[in-house]
Amino acid sequence: INNDSRNGQTGVDTTNTFLLGTRLGFRVHDLKMGFSATYDKTSAFKYAEPILNLPDGFLEEIQRIRLGGDLSFDYRDLRLESEFITVNYDDDVDEIKIDKRFYYFTLGYFMDEEVFIYYSYWYTKEYYNYLDPYSAELMILNGSIQVKVPTIGLSYHMTERITFKGQFAQAHILDSEKFSKIEEDHKENIFSLAVSVFF
Repeated sequence: INNDSRNGQTGVDTTNTFLLGTRLGFRVHDLKMGFSATYDKTSAFKYAEPILNLPDGFLEEIQRIRLGGDLSFDYRDLRLESEFITVNYDDDVDEIKIDKRFYYFTLGYFMDEEVFIYYSYWYTKEYYNYLDPYSAELMILNGSIQVKVPTIGLSYHMTERITFKGQFAQAHILDSEKFSKIEEDHKENIFSLAVSVFF
């Protein structure tokens, strides 16, 4: 094992904590589902201890738990795929919030052997923290960003190796700052075309 960083990536463990994880999967005919979880600790928020007048080590190695699940099935000409992920931090401090949420699903229909149409929707919400740049004293503020994207599209399998794809999506982004109660709302329409070629 290389232990000299000058020679590239080393095999030395640079973290003080370990990540534990597991996944369970089930399959019944065309129905598939799975659940996963991980557990570890992080000291990413230790910088906030003096700002929040917390004792040294209070935000060291706080628990972080990730949970996830997925579901998919095919029924005749219908196809469904979906997934969710959550990330939670157990810090017991109201001023710090950085949890994350994500889920999506796609429901599609095979009109025939060549044409597939679908509707998809995905959603994310992420909390964040930042230092108030306008305050004479150091203050930690927080907010959240939400992204919602509904999508419709179709694909046409011209041959076994060539597929044409077209898609329309409307992205909706909402950035909310809790302290100042400022919200930035942005919407954008996105059209895309693609060709997949397998050699």
